[in-house]
Amino acid sequence: MYEPESPRCTIFYFGGKEQDSVALVGKLSERFPDWRIIAFNYRGYGCSGGRPGERVLLEDAVALVTYAKERFGPLMLMGYSLGGSVAAYAASRTDVTRLILVAPFLRYSLPCAPQGALLSRVADARRFETARFLGGVSAPVSIYASWDDEIVPLEQSLALKEKALLLAVHKVYSGYNHAEILGCERFIADVSKVC
Repeated sequence: MYEPESPRCTIFYFGGKEQDSVALVGKLSERFPDWRIIAFNYRGYGCSGGRPGERVLLEDAVALVTYAKERFGPLMLMGYSLGGSVAAYAASRTDVTRLILVAPFLRYSLPCAPQGALLSRVADARRFETARFLGGVSAPVSIYASWDDEIVPLEQSLALKEKALLLAVHKVYSGYNHAEILGCERFIADVSKVC
């Protein structure tokens, strides 16, 4: 967790595949210095033990968001890539002020495999159904994507845009690949306005 002296808002960050979200807090705090930033590593990610799986990741997310709300009050959720689905699920089960999706997938499949195993996308409608989760989110939703994302085709963000009950922002950048969008200056400037 990053705790500024006088936080403007609190954001709970959900990382992408095999991303050490806790290690990313330092970089996020540089980009958003007046935001309280909370992150955790999914089971089997970073220094966390256990094995990742859809059910446990989603249950953990709801429990942690509930705990953070009790401790810090209103909060926004930000999910990057796979984390977009996890954040959408948590937002559909808890009361949050905003959901921010960055390079989100429509759906994702996470095999129960040891740490370091690659995630694979499959057309399994029972896995990390971001589009279905969005149907239960009552908070404003902001979606950020890139024309040049080589991993998540733009069509997926356009489809998610249609599923949001309360779409606040749908912004598409160019010149940034999947890994670069989270750190691009235009994205940082745009997201800074939501708090």
